[in-house]
Amino acid sequence: MSEEEGQKGRGPEAISIIIHRARFLKGSKGDSLSSMVKAEFAFNQLGESAKVDSNIDSAAEYNFTTNFDCVFDGGQCLDDIAHKPVLITITEVLPKEKKQKEEKTAPLGQCTLDLLPLIQGESKFTKVLYVNTLPGSALELLPPDSDKPELDVTVSVNKPLLSGQHLEQSNMARVTVESVYSLPDVWNSSPANYTYTVTLPLPLTDEKETIVVYPNGCVKPANEKDAQNKQKKWPYVPNAQGNSGFIQDNFVASGPIDEEDGELKDKDDVEFRNDAETAKNRIVFNTERRCYLEPSAVRTMQSKIALTRYWPVEIIRQQIPQQGKGAKKEEEGAYSYHGVAYVNLAKLLYPGLRHVRGAFRVYGFNEHEVFEKTKRKGGVADEAVRIASSINRNSPYGKKEGAPAAAKEKVKDAKEAGKKASTAIKIGEAASESEVVPPHNPEAQHLLDAKTYIVIDIEVERPLIPKREPEFLAMKVAEYIPPRPKFPRRATGADKAVEDYHTDIVSVGKLLLEEYRELFGEQLRNQPPEETRDGVQTRFNELIYELNRSGRYFSFKEQLKHAVVKLVREKYLKTTNFQSREELQAFLSDLYVYLIDQMHVGVAQVFTPKDQTPIPEPLTDSQQLKHFAREAEVNENFDLAARYYQERLARNKKDADHWFDYATFSLLIGDTEKAEECVKQTIALDQQHIRGLVLYGLLSSMQESYDVAEIFLETATSIEPDNVVCWTVLGLFYDGVNNDIGAEMAFMEADDLNRAAAAGVPATAAAEDEEAPAEDEENKTEKQPEDLAEQQGAPSEKVVSGKDVSGKDEPA
Repeated sequence: MSEEEGQKGRGPEAISIIIHRARFLKGSKGDSLSSMVKAEFAFNQLGESAKVDSNIDSAAEYNFTTNFDCVFDGGQCLDDIAHKPVLITITEVLPKEKKQKEEKTAPLGQCTLDLLPLIQGESKFTKVLYVNTLPGSALELLPPDSDKPELDVTVSVNKPLLSGQHLEQSNMARVTVESVYSLPDVWNSSPANYTYTVTLPLPLTDEKETIVVYPNGCVKPANEKDAQNKQKKWPYVPNAQGNSGFIQDNFVASGPIDEEDGELKDKDDVEFRNDAETAKNRIVFNTERRCYLEPSAVRTMQSKIALTRYWPVEIIRQQIPQQGKGAKKEEEGAYSYHGVAYVNLAKLLYPGLRHVRGAFRVYGFNEHEVFEKTKRKGGVADEAVRIASSINRNSPYGKKEGAPAAAKEKVKDAKEAGKKASTAIKIGEAASESEVVPPHNPEAQHLLDAKTYIVIDIEVERPLIPKREPEFLAMKVAEYIPPRPKFPRRATGADKAVEDYHTDIVSVGKLLLEEYRELFGEQLRNQPPEETRDGVQTRFNELIYELNRSGRYFSFKEQLKHAVVKLVREKYLKTTNFQSREELQAFLSDLYVYLIDQMHVGVAQVFTPKDQTPIPEPLTDSQQLKHFAREAEVNENFDLAARYYQERLARNKKDADHWFDYATFSLLIGDTEKAEECVKQTIALDQQHIRGLVLYGLLSSMQESYDVAEIFLETATSIEPDNVVCWTVLGLFYDGVNNDIGAEMAFMEADDLNRAAAAGVPATAAAEDEEAPAEDEENKTEKQPEDLAEQQGAPSEKVVSGKDVSGKDEPA
């Protein structure tokens, strides 16, 4: 059983709310105050505390505890907790007057308690809430510089509502409807008689949707300017008054128009939008609705965005129902000017991106067009009208969000019987889509002529497509192509024993040289003897005699003894006794020969011939060889070009650029096997070689290893995120594998970088010049298009100046 199914079978969880105390309260009868608190959630009264006495200097200790149950009914209750706060009202209890049977009360202030931490996996949290004063309360008389009233509240559950894998796989969408601008002229006439509702569907599970509703939008005149920091409002909080309807410390985002994600962000639209948002009437919402998404809903939302990109957001104009006995009940369900905006959410499928905000045009609602763009049959306006009407009556609506279609049909039939119907175009079940001819729609034309648009902000708590971290990409690259060790491997075992023997030979040789100079140095300086064999033998005998007489001969022998014993054990693996004398003699003979040979190797490290001929410096350097190779390529003399590239590698096999140049040449002549091996050597030497990563990604794509290609191309963009070429190649790769959203993301990033470079960087400082190694002016005259080499492919042998790539000699 999956974790989501286990969550559905979980029993109710009690959410406990403790209201501890309130500070800095003031009553209408002086500093002393008798008060109580009342809590309510959605349309449910959670209870009220007993009367508590306090004054301006001491806190009102309520210590009031209440609770309600969270039912795991497929995400509905969790969604309510996400977007509905607990409303806490502080009420002053006035003293009884003469002949008064009951105490009178007067509301002092309200505050809203956000339960969002429970959805984020917390089991207990404490908050200090600022109390908003209510009109006419005694708190309005407090001096401006006095402390603001505040309330201490603790919320807890026995077991977290979400935890583990379920918490990681679920998500939270924050949908903020800001304002509707550039209204049709008809909307500006009698604005007080109409209200506006914005609605959109969002998945709650893989089988159920919730209808997100933003009710009670009203036309705001152009002369009423918005505050600089616009605070967001709760979607609906029954009985909330004044500032209690606002979300604490949550403000509407703003930024330059050209950095938005919507439709109206070009230079030609800036002037139009500035005029519409400052000099014309608009409909203001500034309301945030949080939507909890089950793991299955996250997958559903991701697949729908990948399929169509567009998400429908509908806007409805309703006439405010008449009050009194003569009011027509059917008017409550009527609406007109049914519009829809198509919000492009493709950016939410960009790796690591969580936020889409922009201005989107509003068009007349047309079921055929909605189906073509979003693959949805019909809209949600009828259900949204019912929900908005229920909210306006401050009573729980009878049906759950996402009610069955039968209820919608009932409302439609009532409207068709005689009330003002919507202008939505219905598609008959028997008629095909090609037979539908949309009639003239004047309301849609009004929206089109006015260029009405809506500003909307959609953000998810966790990216729908997580972005892979650079550390993860580097690890994957190292798995495919292990890096060369930065330091030489330590010699161990037999190699270490031989090195120690060489070291001791050198040390003893230096000591013997000092003894020789001490005995014969003065003689050789004053009277250089004739170099006869007898003279050399005489000095040798005297040296041996002096070493034996002084005891230094035995000292030198003991110094070498330890190295010889270690070499015998490690090199010959001999640690046991010999079985016969013949075996011992054979072993000693082999050992003697080997020790003498290694002694000459050690002595050669100290003594060098005086007349050694110096090795001449090469007449050409690496850049000249590369230039000659490029010339040979242009002349189509590929054998000569190969010899030049091989000569560069023979001189320095640890240069990654040498291997990369040879790889591109091999690709040019169609030797893809050699090109792949060379580019592997490039990346092994330098795991952050940008051109090598890109080339290996292209080679992997040619071999249809698309996962490997994506890893290497994405690694290149993570190492140099401002490299236009890397993003362009990544976009071409995504386009080749039919990943339209990935291609759009990569090309958009490349275009932004290219525009920024064109605006602030001289043309000579192109991005590709930053990647290429420094070349002299002669090299710049010869530019071979290496990218054409991708079209070639054929295996061949690898030869580098008489040696293969591994360094083994080959016959001439």
